[in-house]
Amino acid sequence: MMAVRPVAMQPDTKVIPDKAAIVRYMKTRQKTAIAPKYFHDPVTDEPVAELDWREDKEYGWSAETTYLFETHNYPLPDEFLAHVRKMMQ
Repeated sequence: MMAVRPVAMQPDTKVIPDKAAIVRYMKTRQKTAIAPKYFHDPVTDEPVAELDWREDKEYGWSAETTYLFETHNYPLPDEFLAHVRKMMQ
């Protein structure tokens, strides 16, 4: 299994038309680990959500990765996006 992390630690300006569906996919996969700790938004430094790990049969990602993609448009690897789109078909 490959771990997914944002490609860059800064927002991207590219528009992703199916972003909501990708986020929904990421949020609804099985949780395989939960940590009793919150991560903080890198912009506001506010605690955001409990750390968890989700995965499908090929990739795994943290709640933080999902949050950064959804909220701040941090880019995800193209290979992962292609995988998610294939899984959503």
